[in-house]
Amino acid sequence: MDGLNKIDLNLEKPVTSNDVVRISPANRNSFSRTKVNRRIDFKKLLKSRKMAVVLVIVVVLFLFSIFGIYLPATKVYKSVKVTYADAQAASYAIKTQNISLASDQLVKIKTDLTQTQTDLHAMAYL
Repeated sequence: MDGLNKIDLNLEKPVTSNDVVRISPANRNSFSRTKVNRRIDFKKLLKSRKMAVVLVIVVVLFLFSIFGIYLPATKVYKSVKVTYADAQAASYAIKTQNISLASDQLVKIKTDLTQTQTDLHAMAYL
Protein backbone atom coordinates (compact mmCIF):
# COMPACT_ATOMS: atom_id res chain seq x y z
CA MET A 1 0.00 0.00 0.00
CA ASP A 2 3.02 2.28 -0.08
CA GLY A 3 2.68 2.90 -3.86
CA LEU A 4 -0.93 4.13 -3.66
CA ASN A 5 -1.58 7.82 -3.12
CA LYS A 6 -4.85 9.45 -2.21
CA ILE A 7 -6.54 11.15 -5.16
CA ASP A 8 -7.98 14.59 -4.46
CA LEU A 9 -11.44 14.81 -6.09
CA ASN A 10 -11.99 18.44 -5.18
CA LEU A 11 -12.55 20.05 -8.60
CA GLU A 12 -12.77 23.59 -7.34
CA LYS A 13 -9.62 25.55 -7.91
CA PRO A 14 -8.82 28.88 -6.41
CA VAL A 15 -9.62 31.89 -8.58
CA THR A 16 -6.60 33.89 -9.63
CA SER A 17 -6.44 37.32 -11.18
CA ASN A 18 -5.62 35.77 -14.57
CA ASP A 19 -8.90 33.82 -14.56
CA VAL A 20 -11.17 36.83 -14.09
CA VAL A 21 -12.39 38.49 -17.28
CA ARG A 22 -13.26 42.10 -16.83
CA ILE A 23 -15.78 43.78 -19.08
CA SER A 24 -15.89 47.52 -19.18
CA PRO A 25 -19.32 49.19 -19.14
CA ALA A 26 -18.92 50.29 -22.77
CA ASN A 27 -18.18 46.73 -23.91
CA ARG A 28 -21.00 45.31 -21.83
CA ASN A 29 -23.58 47.59 -23.47
CA SER A 30 -22.41 46.91 -27.00
CA PHE A 31 -22.37 43.17 -26.33
CA SER A 32 -25.92 43.14 -25.02
CA ARG A 33 -27.16 45.33 -27.88
CA THR A 34 -25.79 43.04 -30.54
CA LYS A 35 -27.36 40.04 -28.90
CA VAL A 36 -30.75 41.67 -28.34
CA ASN A 37 -30.97 43.53 -31.65
CA ARG A 38 -30.06 40.50 -33.72
CA ARG A 39 -33.00 39.83 -36.03
CA ILE A 40 -33.44 37.64 -39.04
CA ASP A 41 -33.83 39.53 -42.28
CA PHE A 42 -36.12 37.24 -44.28
CA LYS A 43 -35.87 39.24 -47.51
CA LYS A 44 -32.12 38.94 -47.48
CA LEU A 45 -32.33 35.31 -46.44
CA LEU A 46 -34.67 34.40 -49.31
CA LYS A 47 -32.46 36.19 -51.82
CA SER A 48 -29.38 34.25 -50.82
CA ARG A 49 -28.25 31.50 -53.16
CA LYS A 50 -27.86 28.88 -50.43
CA MET A 51 -31.43 29.34 -49.25
CA ALA A 52 -32.72 29.12 -52.82
CA VAL A 53 -30.92 25.80 -53.28
CA VAL A 54 -32.31 24.49 -50.01
CA LEU A 55 -35.85 25.55 -50.93
CA VAL A 56 -35.59 23.92 -54.36
CA ILE A 57 -34.38 20.66 -52.79
CA VAL A 58 -37.21 20.70 -50.24
CA VAL A 59 -39.83 21.34 -52.94
CA VAL A 60 -38.43 18.57 -55.15
CA LEU A 61 -38.44 16.11 -52.24
CA PHE A 62 -41.99 17.08 -51.35
CA LEU A 63 -43.22 16.63 -54.92
CA PHE A 64 -41.39 13.31 -55.24
CA SER A 65 -42.94 12.06 -52.03
CA ILE A 66 -46.42 12.88 -53.36
CA PHE A 67 -46.11 11.82 -57.00
CA GLY A 68 -43.42 9.19 -56.64
CA ILE A 69 -44.43 7.42 -53.45
CA TYR A 70 -47.90 8.28 -52.16
CA LEU A 71 -49.98 8.14 -55.34
CA PRO A 72 -48.43 4.92 -56.72
CA ALA A 73 -48.66 3.28 -53.30
CA THR A 74 -52.36 4.08 -53.00
CA LYS A 75 -52.92 2.71 -56.50
CA VAL A 76 -51.17 -0.54 -55.56
CA TYR A 77 -53.13 -0.73 -52.31
CA LYS A 78 -56.46 -0.34 -54.12
CA SER A 79 -55.59 -3.01 -56.68
CA VAL A 80 -54.47 -5.37 -53.90
CA LYS A 81 -57.80 -4.86 -52.13
CA VAL A 82 -59.69 -5.71 -55.33
CA THR A 83 -57.56 -8.82 -55.87
CA TYR A 84 -58.06 -9.88 -52.27
CA ALA A 85 -61.85 -9.47 -52.54
CA ASP A 86 -61.90 -11.58 -55.70
CA ALA A 87 -59.78 -14.22 -54.00
CA GLN A 88 -62.19 -14.37 -51.08
CA ALA A 89 -65.12 -14.73 -53.50
CA ALA A 90 -63.30 -17.56 -55.28
CA SER A 91 -62.58 -19.20 -51.94
CA TYR A 92 -66.26 -19.03 -51.01
CA ALA A 93 -67.24 -20.49 -54.40
CA ILE A 94 -64.79 -23.36 -53.93
CA LYS A 95 -66.05 -24.07 -50.40
CA THR A 96 -69.65 -24.16 -51.62
CA GLN A 97 -68.51 -26.39 -54.54
CA ASN A 98 -69.84 -24.01 -57.17
CA ILE A 99 -67.44 -24.83 -60.00
CA SER A 100 -68.73 -22.33 -62.59
CA LEU A 101 -68.56 -19.39 -60.15
CA ALA A 102 -65.15 -20.51 -58.94
CA SER A 103 -63.75 -20.69 -62.47
CA ASP A 104 -65.16 -17.22 -63.27
CA GLN A 105 -63.61 -15.82 -60.09
CA LEU A 106 -60.25 -17.42 -60.88
CA VAL A 107 -60.23 -15.73 -64.30
CA LYS A 108 -60.98 -12.40 -62.56
CA ILE A 109 -58.21 -13.06 -60.07
CA LYS A 110 -55.69 -13.61 -62.87
CA THR A 111 -56.51 -10.30 -64.55
CA ASP A 112 -56.55 -8.41 -61.24
CA LEU A 113 -53.27 -10.02 -60.22
CA THR A 114 -51.56 -8.96 -63.45
CA GLN A 115 -52.84 -5.41 -62.90
CA THR A 116 -51.53 -5.46 -59.32
CA GLN A 117 -48.16 -6.70 -60.53
CA THR A 118 -47.87 -3.96 -63.15
CA ASP A 119 -48.78 -1.33 -60.55
CA LEU A 120 -46.21 -2.78 -58.19
CA HIS A 121 -43.49 -2.91 -60.86
CA ALA A 122 -44.13 0.78 -61.50
CA MET A 123 -42.74 1.39 -58.01
CA ALA A 124 -39.59 -0.64 -58.64
CA TYR A 125 -37.42 2.52 -58.38
CA LEU A 126 -37.95 2.53 -54.64
